[in-house]
Amino acid sequence: ENIATLVEPPGSSLDERTWLASVLAGCGNALLLDLHNVWSNAVNFGFDPVALLDALPLGRVSTIHLAGGKALAEGRWLDDHKHPVPDPVYELLAWVAARTPQALTVILERDGAFAGVTPLLAEVDLARAAVRRGRERPVEHWPSPVTPIAGERMDARWQKRLAEAYVTGEAGGLGVEVDAAGLRMAARSFARKRGAT
Repeated sequence: ENIATLVEPPGSSLDERTWLASVLAGCGNALLLDLHNVWSNAVNFGFDPVALLDALPLGRVSTIHLAGGKALAEGRWLDDHKHPVPDPVYELLAWVAARTPQALTVILERDGAFAGVTPLLAEVDLARAAVRRGRERPVEHWPSPVTPIAGERMDARWQKRLAEAYVTGEAGGLGVEVDAAGLRMAARSFARKRGAT
């Protein structure tokens, strides 16, 4: 599954699109495609979500996650699974459905702030309508060409320090420029999740 993040991993030489395509090129696994994660990252880091999706072998997708989130004061979008699915995510679902002839299992993720069953069923209906809209105006499907990218393995100590930075919000010792605001937000989010378990 593709993840949502508030901070771009420091030191990475690959953008998300290239990294996901490379991982899929190197394995035989299917992709659980989280469209809210795609959209959240596109909002947070200013890329075109359709360009990311277009780079993936969509024939390998069997399951799609939809969720919602909220805007943060820092100008970021938080994937919190506690809000309705944003309209652009349904548009991405229709876009994917138009390019995937295979059956798709679409799952609505909601982890809290439940307002009853009726609003959730309305979101399920919107998802069904998006898939139907995409399937009614299909485009010819070509498998995306994916070229594996050979990357260097991260040093184990650097990986450990990066994990600590995500948890503590302190970026010292990484030796690279870091999005400090995003790192602090990620650390707060992880702290809340740990407190809820």
